Amino acid sequence: MKPLKMVVGAGWLYPEGRSGVKQVATKIDEYEVTYKLHITLSDATYERDRDYVASFLYNNGFKFKCHYLRKMKPREEARAFTIYPEKESDLVDIVAGIIKLQQKHNLTAGAPSDDGIVVPGTSGLVTYHVERINEKLLRDMDSLWALSDYTKYMLYSGDKLNEKKVKAWLNEDGGYLGDIFPKSLRVDTMKFLFGRGPLDFLWSGDINTELPPPEPKRGGLKKKRKNTKSGPPHSKNNHFNGNAPHRSAATGHPLTGEIEILNPSVRPGNLTDPICSNCLEHYHDKLTYDEFADDLSKTRLLFIINDQYDRYDNREGYYRECVEAIKKITPHFTNYMTNGKVSNIEVIGTILASEYSETIAPTDVGAETSRPRRRMGPSKGGTRLLIDKLDKEFGPHRRIAITTGGGYAIPGAYHILGSHDSPKKWAVIHCHELAHYLGNPRPAAYGTYHTRFGGGDIHCPYNCLMHHYLPCGNIAAGNEEAVYDTFVRRR
Repeated sequence: MKPLKMVVGAGWLYPEGRSGVKQVATKIDEYEVTYKLHITLSDATYERDRDYVASFLYNNGFKFKCHYLRKMKPREEARAFTIYPEKESDLVDIVAGIIKLQQKHNLTAGAPSDDGIVVPGTSGLVTYHVERINEKLLRDMDSLWALSDYTKYMLYSGDKLNEKKVKAWLNEDGGYLGDIFPKSLRVDTMKFLFGRGPLDFLWSGDINTELPPPEPKRGGLKKKRKNTKSGPPHSKNNHFNGNAPHRSAATGHPLTGEIEILNPSVRPGNLTDPICSNCLEHYHDKLTYDEFADDLSKTRLLFIINDQYDRYDNREGYYRECVEAIKKITPHFTNYMTNGKVSNIEVIGTILASEYSETIAPTDVGAETSRPRRRMGPSKGGTRLLIDKLDKEFGPHRRIAITTGGGYAIPGAYHILGSHDSPKKWAVIHCHELAHYLGNPRPAAYGTYHTRFGGGDIHCPYNCLMHHYLPCGNIAAGNEEAVYDTFVRRR
């Protein structure tokens, strides 16, 4: 086979006369997503296989770049070819063509990519990637807790997106994932959009979007070699396909590469029994709940509407309905989760923060030399919650704010402010947070797959209510009416 004439450009080889490319952006609702493909080839047979692949791509008019004929490192094998589809149908045509090439010439795959997923039926040769996204998709993924811990570690400033970094990403990178924004966001996006992408129909079940085990670093944790055979997926909502990657002991660090095979004997969560059997066993048998026995500061939950927030919308009636739904489900869910060990959770509210606050006048702290120098300049003042007044009226209690923020909720703040979700949905989200509060399972309790950066937010991979509150893995997400009715009407 006569090799094509290739030219050098930016450290890659391109077919002569075909170095320019205009990638197509796939429209998915309000999102704009650019997909691409990599062909991974083994260095051992690259010289032979490169000619077959390059000729196929060139003869069919596909734009691509490839590596030189030289010894490639494993991480370079993953990108032996990069292909930029100029229309959505190119993706399917390329995959079909590579499958035929493999059948005819027995191409040898190299090491897979660490920011894409292997396309079924391609013998490990083709990986599928997101390369660019728009701002709307990023914001929605953040608000729905769809960003992985490592992505948040790279993108957050404190507990929210670093807006300077977002602005630079939009202005300088045009939505590209890999320079200002980490490539881990590519995998997060594939998970979030699964079922709506141009190649997603090729997966008969759920997409396996887990990162392959990275090479262990010297002195670091090594990959497990046992239990390498995947267990069966529990249901179409379980996006692990039987596997779950573990984290190191330190929160906020990337996946270690260790893979835990999910236990096929575990009953996954379902609409009438939303906590999986592994978690439920932990809640029933491993916890005593002694600290909740006689401590009203832990069992009396006071829901306070942040009506002084500048985005407060005066929908007090809606917020009261949400708390009423929470009141109705709480005793039933608590009894189910703790096997009757906790029966004294009391829900009180709603309460307007403005009725239990005082105004703090602005002060000029710059002239007060006794204050730390870092507090130079005037204080804006504001309001302060009168804790003594709340204690006097309601006794010992635990406060839960109805406010707004990233994601749905954390145990001490439910982001209902501005929401239009049903009260039943918020009641079921409350159950998720209440379960965390009463007895967050430790990693030894089951095969956890990650933890929230900077915190102890442990989540379960068994299609369980204790998974992150996302439709791809949490049985309750999207089915709140059915779950709510199960507890309130049938128990």
